[in-house]
Amino acid sequence: MIKNFLGNFTFGLTLSPDDSQVAIYTYSGLTTGYTTLATGNNIAAVQAAIANIRFDGTSDRNLFQALTREESEVSPQSGWRSNYKHVLIVTSADANAFFAYNFDQLPYAAQWAFNFGCPGVQQSTLTPTTTPAPTQDPSVPCQLSTLNYDVYMIVDTSAQIQAADFSALKQALVGFVNPFPIGDGKTQGYVLDTINQLLQDGSNGQSLKLSLQAIQGAYLNQRYPTANKLIVYFTGNTNWDQDPNQLMNQLKANFTVSSVAVQWTSSADVNQLSNLVGGSNCVNQVMRDAERMSNGVFMTNQSKAYYHRGSGQLTDMGIRQAIGLGRELRAQLQQAGLTGNGSVPLLSEEMHPSQAYFQSFIFERNLMTLGAMGNAIFNTIDGVNIPVPIVTAQMANDYVGRSYLL
Repeated sequence: MIKNFLGNFTFGLTLSPDDSQVAIYTYSGLTTGYTTLATGNNIAAVQAAIANIRFDGTSDRNLFQALTREESEVSPQSGWRSNYKHVLIVTSADANAFFAYNFDQLPYAAQWAFNFGCPGVQQSTLTPTTTPAPTQDPSVPCQLSTLNYDVYMIVDTSAQIQAADFSALKQALVGFVNPFPIGDGKTQGYVLDTINQLLQDGSNGQSLKLSLQAIQGAYLNQRYPTANKLIVYFTGNTNWDQDPNQLMNQLKANFTVSSVAVQWTSSADVNQLSNLVGGSNCVNQVMRDAERMSNGVFMTNQSKAYYHRGSGQLTDMGIRQAIGLGRELRAQLQQAGLTGNGSVPLLSEEMHPSQAYFQSFIFERNLMTLGAMGNAIFNTIDGVNIPVPIVTAQMANDYVGRSYLL
């Protein structure tokens, strides 16, 4: 299976003297070289070398010897090119860079290596900012700095989250971590640097069960004495490759682990998250139909400042998004020739109530969204947007905004 994985992995590369090259070494009691960079620059040679890899059948793994040989043999004479990016991939039975508990998970390791090894993917060195660290909001009933928790954060890095939302998610993770003291020889800077280096992998799903297996194998099985263990799952989708519910329940039963989920975008199904973590009370819906604050407690003053309009209300970004939607709709109507001053086929830019009808739920956030979007569609008077009339109805009588089963 390992040879199949190597074959599939290298088959996905463009191999040539001007593109990618592959040098292959194996290690057990002894180190064996199968290709150099110069000989591993065509797919036929690389596939033949992989087919010839021998299984030594020993329990020895002299990785240091393999790395030493690789360092001594890789040179300009053997195909080293100084102006190319160089990636070292080590496959091991006990490495902890990428967990693959079953052979069917090896394609994910290949995807991981592609994304973290390809030029242009790695982030540039981050310049430290002078933004003050978030502090705990006084409304939080317990003192976060005194809590003794093992917190396991699982973060969705799939392409289901838009780039801007992913950037906001990383900032939220920083705000989540900051109030907690960090122990076991680590510092907050270590954890925050790790968060800042998170990258999206381009896939549309996620291997949540594999992440839970990694947490169990590397940490929970060690039976650390910390009494409180918490899994926090931040996600923008629930497109799991395998059902994680049974394993999550086993971890709760065997290791007294608690779990919560954060729905970062509406692509994550709330019902599935509720089933996963044990109920809707353990699911925090951060972003649903708009950029707004869900119902809940502010953990930090930074969060309180960002969601300054209060629980359930739009953020400044949410209002900007609504305005942007109105401007986009205006542009589309103009392009189709359906708007203009005076008498027009469909819609006047001067806002004639006889031509446009706006109806909304009675919730403030819905009214603000529709008002901001509607204002951006039409012209201004003396630099001020023309207000749009919005019709509302009580929930029981709202036959437009609500769906009914007859």
